[in-house]
Amino acid sequence: FSPQSKAPELFRVIDDGLVELRKLSVDQSSAMGDSKIETEGILTSRKELLLSLRNVARAAKFIAISSPRFDEPFQLPTGTSDTAVLYAARQFVEKARPVRAVFLQFALPSDFIEALEKKIEALERAIQKRKDVDAAQMKATSAIDTAIKRRMQAVQQLNVIAANTLHNNRSEEHTSEL
Repeated sequence: FSPQSKAPELFRVIDDGLVELRKLSVDQSSAMGDSKIETEGILTSRKELLLSLRNVARAAKFIAISSPRFDEPFQLPTGTSDTAVLYAARQFVEKARPVRAVFLQFALPSDFIEALEKKIEALERAIQKRKDVDAAQMKATSAIDTAIKRRMQAVQQLNVIAANTLHNNRSEEHTSEL
């Protein structure tokens, strides 16, 4: 390449890009692993909360034998989405407060409402952690896309420089033969 050629600079851009892409791919892989872990955290928290809700609902059903319709506010969610489970859990807490003493007669722990609240918070924290990890993964993916685009521009410029250099070399060879 000629001394005034931009080629050395473009090779540096590509070389620096490879280093950057290695780091970004590690960030992306790490976020993917964290996402898997956080998903497991959500599943565990949701399962624990649903188990507690089932215990309250079962007690409410037996209380309804002597107090008709007592169990109506304590129906398990029809879906198992995080939103459905959290909504049902909040309703259970709200509706159980005024009738706590009745539940205690059916051997629920004295802190069952507070335990439900802690499990609601645990599920909400797990969901937020997953959102944070997903955002980090999206950021890394976007940075990889940007880095690749920048390096591809350098490759395209090098392609033009190489083609012109080869063309000029052939022209010089052809001229010297005449």
